[in-house]
Amino acid sequence: MIRVACDADAADSDRRNAVKALGLTGPVTVIVGAAPGTEGPLATTLGRYAVALVPRTPDLPPGLRVGTAVAGEPAELPTALERAATAFRLVDRVDGPGASVVRYEALGAVAALAERFTPPEAAAVPEVQRLDQALRTHPWIIDTLQAALDQTSLRQAANTLHVHHSTLQERLAWLEARLDIALARPGGRQRAAVALVLWRIAHSEDPGPAE
Repeated sequence: MIRVACDADAADSDRRNAVKALGLTGPVTVIVGAAPGTEGPLATTLGRYAVALVPRTPDLPPGLRVGTAVAGEPAELPTALERAATAFRLVDRVDGPGASVVRYEALGAVAALAERFTPPEAAAVPEVQRLDQALRTHPWIIDTLQAALDQTSLRQAANTLHVHHSTLQERLAWLEARLDIALARPGGRQRAAVALVLWRIAHSEDPGPAE
């Protein structure tokens, strides 16, 4: 039933019947994670994704690594599935400093990057290539960038990473020299944020931590 409900080629009447059979009314949140997932009345595997439909906009439990999108009515379910998959391309690992649950509605213009760049296209961006090259010898790079961009102070970022703030300062100085990006300046932070988003897109089809 989920397959029919989310199939863009399904007849509208078939989609509505599928949604009714699933017992769903009103807004529906589409949740996308890595396959295989838990099978059930409202959860199944569609291609490389585990897909679940839940009523309205629930508070999700901790420990999930998923993207979500809301469909206001049955006709919007195929689009919501695509959007949830887009959001899933940008998730961090569950224990990472970034978000492991990403709502499409919260992405704003960032969603356009994930919708327009394929993983190979994102991987070809020079700053993404520099990140990948540096990761070979400095595995802390992505977490450090994420924490530095998300937190309002170096001390908060260091606490998030469980490192001393002086260690974080040294790492950020190394990163700035390596990427030629001044993270302390607004333009530099913007460049770093875009590079990090593109890096996640480039690696969005890699096996996840639990796969």
